[in-house]
Amino acid sequence: MLTLSRAVERALAHEARYLAAEASFRAEREVLEQARSRLLPEVSANLGRTHNDLTAVVGDTAAQTSYISAGNSISLRQPLYRPERWASYQQAKAEVARLEAVLATARNRLHVSVASAYLELLRAAAEWQALQAQQAALAGQAAAAARGVPLGLASASEREERAAQAELAALRALQAEARLTERRRELENMVGEPVTRLLAAEEDGESLSRLAAGELRDWQDRAAEAAPEVRAARAAVEVAREGVRVASAGHKPTLDLVAARTKSRSETFTAIDQTFYNSSVGVQLNVPLYGGGRTESTIRQAVARQERSEAELQAALRDTAVLVEREHMTVRQAAQRLRAHAALVRSARQGVQAARQGVARGTHAQLEVLEAQGRLQAAQQEHAATVAELLAARVRLQGLAGELSVQALPEVERVLVRTVLVPPPTR
Repeated sequence: MLTLSRAVERALAHEARYLAAEASFRAEREVLEQARSRLLPEVSANLGRTHNDLTAVVGDTAAQTSYISAGNSISLRQPLYRPERWASYQQAKAEVARLEAVLATARNRLHVSVASAYLELLRAAAEWQALQAQQAALAGQAAAAARGVPLGLASASEREERAAQAELAALRALQAEARLTERRRELENMVGEPVTRLLAAEEDGESLSRLAAGELRDWQDRAAEAAPEVRAARAAVEVAREGVRVASAGHKPTLDLVAARTKSRSETFTAIDQTFYNSSVGVQLNVPLYGGGRTESTIRQAVARQERSEAELQAALRDTAVLVEREHMTVRQAAQRLRAHAALVRSARQGVQAARQGVARGTHAQLEVLEAQGRLQAAQQEHAATVAELLAARVRLQGLAGELSVQALPEVERVLVRTVLVPPPTR
């Protein structure tokens, strides 16, 4: 049994594009550690050993000396005042927040894609079953009309019409089977396993009433705060704002603490076999005086990028509000149609029962039973399509509000209680 939440879990572990997005996030978030490292001390060691051949010429006399000089040192540099590095660290934190929102967007889209594929497969299976039953009903009508012509119960034109309807129903059933195969393959590619059984909603429609959309303003307010696209755009604004601080730091001085410890032996020919130890501690101040206008240009560039990010945030807020309104309306309309379709299914089922009772009493022909069954199958097909539309819109609405996760799916899964067999593909 493949439940909706299991399908999403399988897709999170199997779908290639999402796995690529996860790997990209893990790679890009290292910018935070890299920026943090620039605020920490830098310690380095240097070891050297040199063989020297010295020839000293005094007048006509030459003296040759060979000796080995060695030098070891360890040094430390600790930034004390580095506004550019601190701003870069803050920018890196904002960038990681943006990357998390981008990954959440990819995860959200995968949730929606899997849920849509799951529901579309349910819809295709219901359509295929309905058209199979409809084909059987029309074939029965055609056979009944053919038998009725010699008995005077049906005309030749009626026989031909019933036969044509049966042929058309067979074609529609074949097309439905092709759509079913395509939808099954799409979901199987996402979850990485064969799909044979799913869970669908009941036909009464009552269990779906708990998925009512609620107030539009509440959904829009939640989306404005938590929608992954909005969060990414808001984090991008913070990244750009920190970028302005990074650029402005080019005008400010820097101050570092430096310390070193060195040991040297036979450093020069005048100090052969002599060892020297030296320790030093101090500060280094660097004051920028003139850079040719580069810093001012960088600041203008960063400010322009911040303005662009702020405009993109406003666009994301507006687009999200429009999408929330659209999906909210879809949920409301689908819920209304669902109640009507549920009533239509009940009426059609009663019609089939009445036709069968009429045949038993001799007041109805068998052809009327077949027609009633065809109406029932058509009503069930419309009902299944509306259920899929309602649930898909509800999932998209939750995604826009930033509330879509594996833990949140049971709210939708609670209405999926009826086991549906997905027929295997024909060979």
